[in-house]
Amino acid sequence: AFAGARDVGLLVLANLRKSILCREAADDLATAKLYEELVEIVVIVLAKRHEIEKLTVDNERENEAVDIVEDIMMGGGGMSADSSESAGELSPRDAMKISGGIETETSLGWANYAGLGEALRECGEGASEASEKGSSNGKLEKLRAYLDAFDEVELREVEGEWDGDEGQLTEPHIAPDVIQKYVEKGSAERERVAAVRNETMVQIRKQNVAMCCDWYKSVKAEMLEGGEECCLFERSVGDGGRDFYSRQVLFPVDQQFGKELPSYLDYEGGVEGGGSEMVEDGKNETGVEEKNGEMINSVEELGREIARKASIAIKNIASEEFLIEGEEDNGGKVGSEEGVGRPSEIVDAYANTENKEGGGGIDVQEYDGSGGGAAHVLSDGGMSCGGLGVVDNMFANCLHVRAAGSRVVTVFMSNSHLVLEYRENLFDGEALALEEARVRRMENSMTMGMDEKEAEEAEGDKYQPPYRTKALRYSISDFSQVYLRRYRLRDSGVEIFMCGGSGQELGSSSVFLDFGAGREGQSKRDHFCLVLMKRVRKGCYKQWPGMSLRRVLNDHNITNMWKEKKISNFDYIMYVNILAGRSLNDITQYPVFPWVLSNYVGETIDLEDEGNYRDLTKPMGALNEERLSDFLERYNSFVDNTIPPFMYGSHYSTAAGVVLHYNVRLHPFAALHRQLQGGNFDVSDRLFSSVARTFEMCTSALSEVKELTPEWFCGTGTFLKNVNNFNFGTMQDGVKVDDVVLPPWANGSPERFVEINRSALESDIVTKMLPDWIDLIFGYKQRGKAAVENNNVFFYLTYAGSVDVAAIEDPALRSATELQIAHFGQCPMQIFFKPHERQRTFRGGPNSLKDAIEPYSIPNAGSNGVLYKPFTGAPISHWYHLTPEPLALKVGYLAVRIISNNRIMAVDSTGTFHFYVFAWKMDTKNVQQQEARLRSDLMRISEIQKGEAAALAAQRQLSSDSHDSDSSARGSLSFDSALVDSMYDDIVPVNYDVGNFILEREKSGFKNLPRTPEMTPKVVAISYRLVDNLTVIVSDGGVGNISLQLVDVRGEVKNTHLIKGVLSGRAVKIGSDSESSIGEKEFFAVGGDDGAVLIFVITSDDLPKRPLHRISPLAHGGNEILGLAVSVSLRVVVSVSKKKVCVHSLVSGKLLRSWKGGDGDIGGGGVAISKLGYVIYHQFTKSGGGMIIMATIEGERLGELALSGVNNIFTVCGGTAVGVGCEGAKVRLFRVSAVKPFDEIDFWEVGGETENDLLGVGSSVAVQGVDFGPNRKISGYPSVVVVALSDGSIRLHALRGIGKWSQSVGISIASQVKEILEKPVGAIGVVGKTVLGGLGRAGLGIFGIGKEIINDVSA
Repeated sequence: AFAGARDVGLLVLANLRKSILCREAADDLATAKLYEELVEIVVIVLAKRHEIEKLTVDNERENEAVDIVEDIMMGGGGMSADSSESAGELSPRDAMKISGGIETETSLGWANYAGLGEALRECGEGASEASEKGSSNGKLEKLRAYLDAFDEVELREVEGEWDGDEGQLTEPHIAPDVIQKYVEKGSAERERVAAVRNETMVQIRKQNVAMCCDWYKSVKAEMLEGGEECCLFERSVGDGGRDFYSRQVLFPVDQQFGKELPSYLDYEGGVEGGGSEMVEDGKNETGVEEKNGEMINSVEELGREIARKASIAIKNIASEEFLIEGEEDNGGKVGSEEGVGRPSEIVDAYANTENKEGGGGIDVQEYDGSGGGAAHVLSDGGMSCGGLGVVDNMFANCLHVRAAGSRVVTVFMSNSHLVLEYRENLFDGEALALEEARVRRMENSMTMGMDEKEAEEAEGDKYQPPYRTKALRYSISDFSQVYLRRYRLRDSGVEIFMCGGSGQELGSSSVFLDFGAGREGQSKRDHFCLVLMKRVRKGCYKQWPGMSLRRVLNDHNITNMWKEKKISNFDYIMYVNILAGRSLNDITQYPVFPWVLSNYVGETIDLEDEGNYRDLTKPMGALNEERLSDFLERYNSFVDNTIPPFMYGSHYSTAAGVVLHYNVRLHPFAALHRQLQGGNFDVSDRLFSSVARTFEMCTSALSEVKELTPEWFCGTGTFLKNVNNFNFGTMQDGVKVDDVVLPPWANGSPERFVEINRSALESDIVTKMLPDWIDLIFGYKQRGKAAVENNNVFFYLTYAGSVDVAAIEDPALRSATELQIAHFGQCPMQIFFKPHERQRTFRGGPNSLKDAIEPYSIPNAGSNGVLYKPFTGAPISHWYHLTPEPLALKVGYLAVRIISNNRIMAVDSTGTFHFYVFAWKMDTKNVQQQEARLRSDLMRISEIQKGEAAALAAQRQLSSDSHDSDSSARGSLSFDSALVDSMYDDIVPVNYDVGNFILEREKSGFKNLPRTPEMTPKVVAISYRLVDNLTVIVSDGGVGNISLQLVDVRGEVKNTHLIKGVLSGRAVKIGSDSESSIGEKEFFAVGGDDGAVLIFVITSDDLPKRPLHRISPLAHGGNEILGLAVSVSLRVVVSVSKKKVCVHSLVSGKLLRSWKGGDGDIGGGGVAISKLGYVIYHQFTKSGGGMIIMATIEGERLGELALSGVNNIFTVCGGTAVGVGCEGAKVRLFRVSAVKPFDEIDFWEVGGETENDLLGVGSSVAVQGVDFGPNRKISGYPSVVVVALSDGSIRLHALRGIGKWSQSVGISIASQVKEILEKPVGAIGVVGKTVLGGLGRAGLGIFGIGKEIINDVSA
């Protein structure tokens, strides 16, 4: 505003100065005096305005860049336009660019305003002398330099010219000039003020109101009784990531739309003669029009239009030339990625970079989306992104792709952060929906006699979009994977995955960005990736531009992991989807999963009966032979010069027909569904209402070949329940649509249905057929002649490479093509080019604890028909019990942890740290004999396989020579592959677990006794991960304080940090995630006796100085926290108090769900949370007994088990099982299952009954801590379990796989003895005595190594 007033004032003064000279030259002194008075008035006003503005600016200093701009505008500093001395490397021109809309050029030039502020100040100080003669001339003299410059620029083309004191002067027309300038400046200023008042202030007001409402609802929700907060919110699914488990957690959102339903969509009362199979004439289940049993669609016309108008060739996917994703012998480079214009230098420089090292090594020039060369400094005030440092890269006009909706963003990047700044508040498609709503309101108002304003008031804010985040900030150090992506079949996207618990928004664990259409978008994407990949941390996987999908697949090694049964079928399919470009963020490229069962009508289902399974060797369209004949007839008779023939007019994975169809009961899918249906839900008969009905449609209707989504196999089945109480209306048969009708064998339980469906997916029957289905969707049967032979040909626009979308120059045609691609379906990127390999099984039952407790598999018995028991079934040599020393104080342990491959750490009730060293000694002679036998069996199988391969080769040669199509004749020449499979099943694998333990307690000197700062801490927790090779100890630090310590594996405390004043009382419970990955963040939750919960995050950088979130004591009504559990996979923290169970977000700290404990009080035995979405906690009964309860994360109770004396609940293998420690030194292990809650796997008696017992513990001893380890990344499952007891004893137990683990880490008995011998001579006796005393007579006899140790120590 001052800039406009300044220029108008200088124009007036320049004109008045000339007018005074003209009047004086004409001896018109009276008029000249009037002009001088006007000069006085203008100068005084301008000086006063400057004074006020200067005072305002001085009081609102923000940062260096804004100060520079203000200084220039106010006429101070004397800085030249090109100077950068006072701002470092930031020039005034650059500073003005980021000042927020200030023009970078003026008619006078910024340099000519230097010193104006001081001149106006002097003029203002002389205002009291305004009546004195000559004062106006003095003021004009002080401003002469500026007026001369103004005359030179502004008045050159005005009537007359003036060259100072000489020459002729024509008096200007003051009024027209000033009025014109005033009108221009005033109009611009009024527009600016109006924009601030009508837009900026409204947005700020909305933001403040939204924040207040959000805060109010959050506080109110925490104050309500458990479960009552549901009346305030509806339930929504979070954003996508690589790990699907986090999608099980629903978070609260405001009501998105009304519950009413138009009468023409609701058949309440039914239709006479209607049936459950009735749908609206001419449409299929998903609302797509049909004619003569086939879909009427504009795709054919669009295809011809593309070929005609864009002059682009359409490729036939059935031809061999269409194998655009690469051949087997192309060196691992993907053909389509070589043909998109990437220079080979990029492939050579980046694709071969070691992904574990992070950093490219090639200098990348700075890129700013507007073409400017300024380095931008983003301050705290600019984008609320303090601490970003210098932002040296900007990418404009990008698209942030999310399932809830996409928004245009500007991407800023610094060395440490990635910032997304949104240009609009509306999601893609919302603007059109709002306009349609406005039209409907106008039509209703005309019908009802109301005007538009009255109609809007009646509607309220129903059609107003919610206030959304304006900017997001992500730490680059959190990025764990960076993959190239396609968006609408154009190669212009990138998806960034983050470590667990990362991301600003609730549920956000990945970012999907699209950089625009055409070659420019692809080039911008590649540049963004090259810049980003230089800055990510070590260990972050990077798919460099030009890197082939084959290379990515080989780097992850997931196929071999699946073949070795280290990952489940579900995880493998999810991995394959992610690597093939499918994303939970893009509903047009949602992950694809198969129908696995075919029986949805039986009262029971036998998962060992192959008749209950769908044939996975065929696509959905080929399951029904009668329907397939119609498809083939259309394919063979289809003749078009432009469009290649196709079998199926629909697709197995589409946004509207699959993703929104299945998930219509949850946000944000419900809102997206309503947008596509004109603001309402679709006709009730076409909604997803029955599993059996949907499967029948997908196997019989000509327009339905849809597959499934991940929700069908993971979680608690919330997508099958109408948790938001939507009004879906009534079908024509009078049945109201609510929850999905499940098969009879599910017993009405969505949890049971999902678990049985998942169990079917993990069954051996599906495992054998799964490679065939992968070949159809992701492999060599997706394209070419193999696709035709396997009846797997879809419309050409669903395949990448069929049309070069980037080459379509017509924007309208390109947009129509992309929209068709987005809604009609997209085939995944092909990542397998040969027949997929199969699993081989060995006889002998489960080979690890993970196999034994897998909840989604049929209980697997060993060769003798006996189920594997990890504890009671183990030989006595697999355990070791170390009792306290006779003279030691028998104090109980508070925590125990396996901190390395051969070390255990425990903390007792006095805060003292204890360290133990263990090792496994393998019986090598026995193992060598078993290996020789196995090698002989495998060689025998290898010979059979060679013969089979030769026979198959001869068969193909004979077939090609004779062109005989008789399959029976050809089949007679090949070996039966089942013979080889049966031989594998008969092989017993080598048992490497033959051996025994050795365990030693390490001694610490009195002067170096490691301990917690508090002498008697109430609670202690030991980190599961290492920070700079140091273990983190979190403990109670006294009243109001939390202690954090860094301890090395030798027991030396390296650092102690006390966080003071964060609690009103003392810490009583600490929870952490036992399954958090090594190298990522670890979260701790600390609960106080006042009901407050603090969330801390520990990284490899430093210890936290303050909690990440503080959960108010209101959530638990001020009651003491009795248990805490953290899940990084689900990104939640669960806390329990006397009356309530609360689930809070690990990312935002907000309350997600709460429920009451029940009739009795919740006990202090603790709480555990499974990544499967179940919460297990301890509760008392009315009679005073105890029980453990399993509930879903939504608070629905699934089962309970009477159990007394519970003092510890923990999860095993990611929550697939739960362990319960009880009094009497007993540990019970249960499988987490909705079909059979608390299915007991094993019962482990850690202690004995008398002190004379070998175990040396009494019945009153309690289990204080349990840990499974060591590093599970080596073997894929835990190999050792340690238990700490309340009497100071330690129990060590070997699990199956201990032998292989010991071999892989190189820990042996010899290395432990060597460590003992390297100690000083005086200490050898003590150490040797400790080792031998710990073993005892029975221990030495069991292990059979007493003589060896004695001889080594003596030597």
